[in-house]
Order: sequence, then C-alpha cells, then structure tokens
Amino acid sequence: MGDGGDFGDWSTDTDDLPCFDLRGEAVAEDVWHQVGNDRITATAHADGATTLYWAEEGLVRVGRSAHLGAPAALAARFGCGYASWRHRAGAMSVERRVWAPFGDAPALRIDVALEGALPVAWAETWNFAPYPVLPGGLMSRRVPAPRNATLGERVLWHAMLTASSASRALTETLRRALGWRLRLRGRFDPTLRAIVLAPSAPRGDASKRSMIPRLPPVVFVAALGDGELRARIDSRGRHTVASIEASIPSGAACARLAFAVGVAPPAALPELLATLRAASPRESASAWRRTWRLELPGAPALGRESAWHATQLRSAQVRDVVLGSRYLPQGGAYGYVHGLQGAPRDYALSALPLTFIDPDGARELLRLALRLVRADGAVHYAHVGAGRPTSAGVHEAPSDLPLFLLWAVTDYVWATGDRAFAEEAAPTLARTWRWLRDGIGLGAHGLLRVGSGDWNDPITAFVASRRAFHRDGESTFDSAMAVYVLPRAAALLPAEASAMQQLAATLRESTAATWAGAWFLRGYDGLGGALGREHLFLDANAWCLVARIGSDAQRATLVRSIIERCDDPSPIGPTILDRPHRVRGGILPPGWDVNGGVWPAIGALTVWGLALHDPESAWRSLAKQTFAAHARAYPHVWYGIWSGPDAYNSHHGEHPGETYVQPATPMREFPVMNSNAHAGPLLALLKALGVEATPEGVVVESRAPARLGVWQLRTALREVKAAP
Repeated sequence: MGDGGDFGDWSTDTDDLPCFDLRGEAVAEDVWHQVGNDRITATAHADGATTLYWAEEGLVRVGRSAHLGAPAALAARFGCGYASWRHRAGAMSVERRVWAPFGDAPALRIDVALEGALPVAWAETWNFAPYPVLPGGLMSRRVPAPRNATLGERVLWHAMLTASSASRALTETLRRALGWRLRLRGRFDPTLRAIVLAPSAPRGDASKRSMIPRLPPVVFVAALGDGELRARIDSRGRHTVASIEASIPSGAACARLAFAVGVAPPAALPELLATLRAASPRESASAWRRTWRLELPGAPALGRESAWHATQLRSAQVRDVVLGSRYLPQGGAYGYVHGLQGAPRDYALSALPLTFIDPDGARELLRLALRLVRADGAVHYAHVGAGRPTSAGVHEAPSDLPLFLLWAVTDYVWATGDRAFAEEAAPTLARTWRWLRDGIGLGAHGLLRVGSGDWNDPITAFVASRRAFHRDGESTFDSAMAVYVLPRAAALLPAEASAMQQLAATLRESTAATWAGAWFLRGYDGLGGALGREHLFLDANAWCLVARIGSDAQRATLVRSIIERCDDPSPIGPTILDRPHRVRGGILPPGWDVNGGVWPAIGALTVWGLALHDPESAWRSLAKQTFAAHARAYPHVWYGIWSGPDAYNSHHGEHPGETYVQPATPMREFPVMNSNAHAGPLLALLKALGVEATPEGVVVESRAPARLGVWQLRTALREVKAAP
C-alpha cells in the first residue's frame, strides 16, 4: 500500500507543489480538505461541494455550494490552497477549481473550464443557511461502550453519553434557532455583477465581545467575467439559494468562466471583486512555494509532507475582530463541533513553526494569546464567539499556559529579532510569570502544583480525588518544562531574571528526585501518592529529556524506555502511555485520548528529546509520525493521510488508527484540520534537523544523520542549511 492508503495517491501539480489525487471509488463517507488563506476558510468535499465558514466574529457555517456528483464519478484533487474536480456531463468535460487567493482576500474564487458540447449557460449555485457555531460543552452523541468495559463502566458510559447527547441536541436547537434569526436575504446588483446578501436581523456592535457568533455584514456570489448574466434568489425559511448563470457564446467549443463567493463590508466589495478578477493561480502557487521548501535527499517524503503541513497551517488562519488579531485556531472538533477557540498552549505550539512559515502571522497569534492573560496573570483557557474569553467551564487556572506563552514568545523573538514585540509582550509575560510563581507555586515535593490541570486536560481522571489533585497535586510536566523555559525567557524579563533562574534550579532538583528507576514520575496526586510509578507518562518524560533532567545514565535509560515501551510497538509514533492506565469511571477507553493514544504534539516533544540524546532514534520516530506511515499502517482510515485530529487511537485499544470519542468531544465527527496534526510534525522536523532559536538568532546544531544527505530549508523567515 502506498503513501495514500486506500484513498488515492500523492503527486506534484504543475506548480511544483504537493497534491493528493483522490480515488473516488474508495470514498464511502464524507471526506474533505481545507481550502483557505489568511481570512477565509472552506472545506472542499469529495462530491464536489464546498462549505464556506466565517470566523471573524465567532465561527459561522455560512453556506454550501451544489455538489457535482458521486465521488466515484469525479476526479478530485486536493492541493495547496485549492481543490479541483473533473468529470463528464454528457458530451462535455468539466473542470471546477475552488481556490483561496494567497493573502487576506476574504473570498474564494471558482474557475470553471468547459469543453465539448457546451450548454448556453453555466450556473454557480450556493445554498446559504447560516449555522452559528454557538459554544457547546458536552457534544458527543451516544455510541456503544468499549467492548472491554466492566458492567459498572458500561452503566456510567451510557449515562454520560446519554447526557452529552441531550446536551448536543439542545445546543444544535439553539444554533438552528439563531441561524433562523440571522437568515440571509439579498438582491442582485448588476453593477457589481453579484448577488449580495445580508443578515435579516441587526448584527449588533462589532467591537463588543459576544458569546453569540455574528454573521458577516455581507455575503456575496459574483460572476467575474463578461457576458450576460441571470440571477436567481430563492428564500425559503432560513435557506436562501443564490444562483448566478453566465451565458456561453453559441457554437463555442470551450469556455472559461470565473465566479467568486465570500464576505465583506458593502463598501469594500468593488475593490475586493476587482482583486479577485485579477487574481492568478500561478501567483498564489508561487507564494505558497516561498512559504516552505525543504530539500532532504535521503527522505523526499518529508520534503513533500513538510511543505503540505506549512500550507495547511498558513491557510487555516482567521481573524478575531474584537481581540484585534489574526490567529491560527486549533480547529478540528474543538472548533467546528464545540465552537471553542484555543487553547493558548496550542497557539504557542503552532507559533513555533509558524514563525518560519509566516512571521507576521506568528506575531499576531502570540499577540492574541497574550490578550487572554487575565489581570491576575492567570491565562484564560479559550475564547468563544466574538473575542469572549472563557475558562471553558473546567479550566479556571491551567498551570501550563504561562509556560507555553513564555516559551513561544521567547523563541519568536530570538528567531526573528523582533525586539519591539519583546517590549510589547514583557509586561504581560511578567504578570503571568508571577502568577505561575505565586498563584500556582510549589507543592510538598517541590514541584509546580497542577492547578486545574496541565497540558493533559483529563489528568485528574487518573487519580483518586479530583478535589485533592486540584488543591495539592503536583506536575512533573510543568516542572520539567519550566526547567527548560524559564532560564530562556528570563532574557526577556531582566527584572525577573534572577527569580526565574532560581526557580528553574529548584525545579531541576525536585524533578530529578522523581526518578522511578526507568523513567520520571508524572507527579503527585495531592494525597501523598505518586502518579506514574507503574506507568511511563510520555508527555512529562519528553520534557525531562529536553530539559536534560537527571544524570546522563538516567536519561540514557529513559531513552531506551521510551523507545522500547512507547515508540517501537506503535506504527504511527509513540503512545502517550506505555500501556493504558486505570481511569476513574472508565470514561477514557484504553488506547484512546490521553489513555494511551498517539498525539502529534507529544510526538514532536519526543523527537526533540530523542534528537538531543540519540539522533538516529529521533529520525526513526519522526518517520513513523508521518502521514505516509499512517496511510501504510491504517490504509482504510481517510484522516491521517492529508490531515488529522488532535490524537489517534493506538494499538492498545479498539479502532486503532482512528480517533476517539469521549463524553465531551466527538473527535471522529471532525477528525481533520486540527492545528497540532500539522504543527507537531513541523516542530519535530525542525528539532530533528537541529534548527534552534538562540539569542543570536536561528542556528543549526547538527543532528541529521549523514545518510540523509546535505539538506536545505527555505522558509518565509529565512534559509537554513545543514551544519558544516
């Protein structure tokens, strides 16, 4: 089986960019691909339909184009910033290409090429039924309990999934009701050659925070060419079908037509449409190529995949008009099912590779994350709607978020030399550092307390008492991360530097004292017991390698433990646990989610830690974390081939290679377009190559094995090469 699994083949398009040719006959369910730029996001589907989203004032599913037919009858290609479909309609061949011009035009352009026996006209039709993604908490529908669940666990699973299913139904009812209130009504503007639609209810003040998503001021469908037009607007309930029909000269053997769909303030429409008429696919492709280009002779698949990851990250960006920044949402089920934008840790992880792909975008993303820092220095877990910060109901004081912000801002400033941003960020960073020191503080064993949770959101399910863990529990993940992060970030905060370095030194000793014989503990449960004595928790131990905790001999043992227990048994990257752990109530099945799943974010940290101690093992692990490896291991699973979720199910449990469902999150419903699925592999690659940000700028520490050849990486930030 090739790198495309059962679903198609990777190729290179005429613009020398990676693309995926879908094998339509293998598609038995809805599969889709992200198309977007700095302002707009859409999903292109195997049946030729395109779904348009708007996120500047809260996420709204705006509308969907007509489909072209059954996937088996279409030749679909998913490319960098575009999707195209080819098919025959009688004696006519049709190619339809949907693409987002590189940059910040909030619209899609649709190019249609026709050959053969042509009709007298061709129509571009969209069904607009606004669906505001109002924030939802428990969103999983009922699914069967895992087969190995005990009777008690089955009862609890059934009860929780019944409750979450009811919560989902209520949330969807509210969303539909809101969509009805915001239904679109419009008219045809012959001067603009566009159907222009606006919400039927007042939008409210766009500068104010709101949990309720607001529709854009104007949605449009336009013809970009010359010739006669016919427009049709059919409003029924909350659905508005808008169709523009462009005439085709009689007797023509071929025709090239262009349309656009997008959003904009009314006053900006003429200029935007002029921009779209002049837009060139070749110029967009050239801009995508400048984003990221890796030449790695010994591993060409990594060159292809890294370029793909870079375009997926950049094209996922949107803007929040209230918080006043462009940002890269975590996406996946969190965004598109829950309506939740965050968390700042994920923004920080994305900012690290985005600094190379789009430095301006990375700065904007970090700026938005800094605006989520509260007055007391704690960090909001997420934001919803139009710039409304929230703790998401479960994370009033996550203890890891200050560390992620300190890490990402430091690396961005060092890599770019953007000292102005360092000065801008310093007061907020100082405030959140002091909250980490004084508000979180140290527990009885000298580790940072866990607060309402660290990176591992459900970590409280692994201990006996949730209350005791929140009050007195301690986190090795946070402590080891702080050992690495604080001395670096101290360079940005001279007034706090001495205290930061002193705390890092204290935490180094305390974390080293958690050595359990073959790995470090995960922490303490708040009742005096150790967490992680019998199980290897990869998330914390990866940071122990990065921060060089413990003796050389201990870290050598830890490397072997990670490879033998977590990495070697898994075909798609290391598992987050060496084997599943007992979880309160059985709400996290074995091998799913953080109970032994495979996480791209933690895989990246693992590659980094291994690269510092055993580069060959790091590169072997990196190869297993590619989309190509996932496609070969699980060819029947469509996600994991061109995009993916936050985590994959591992060989430890049911449905390996797929993704999880738990009472809160139905990850399977939207198993792609998660930022970590693309940021994680890029971060891992940079660290495996030895690309590091230092006070002197970006440097290369030789880590790539000689067998890979002399490599060269060109990015929007700068060019880096193999160390001599």
